[in-house]
Amino acid sequence: MVTKAKPKRGGRPQTRELAPGERVHLGLRVSPKLKRQLERAADASTRSLSQEVEFRLEESFRLISAEKLLDKSHRHLDEAWYIAEEAGSIIDDIEKDLRAGVSVDKIFSHNALSSPRSARLRMDTLLRRRTNETR
Repeated sequence: MVTKAKPKRGGRPQTRELAPGERVHLGLRVSPKLKRQLERAADASTRSLSQEVEFRLEESFRLISAEKLLDKSHRHLDEAWYIAEEAGSIIDDIEKDLRAGVSVDKIFSHNALSSPRSARLRMDTLLRRRTNETR
């Protein structure tokens, strides 16, 4: 029985593990205009051209992460405002009932706030409804 030899892999051989902070080569083609802009920016910041390109790439990823965090924060803030408005509405209803002479026991026996669990379920329902409205 004849066994076939494994074909040699093409390309460079695998490299050793990199030391912390060690850089790797990245070949990159850019337009002459972009290269001039990068060179001017590197001169102004006293960085090498490679350092300037690396700095700008890292900054672009940081900016994307910051935008995602800001967007998530806005969504949470919107939810908090909505919950605050709903809580205010519930408090207004309770105050109206109290002014009308309705007993506290009766208010809370007919109100969604009769137990912490039912209050949480009502808030979850309201949030789901609000989320569906904004989609």
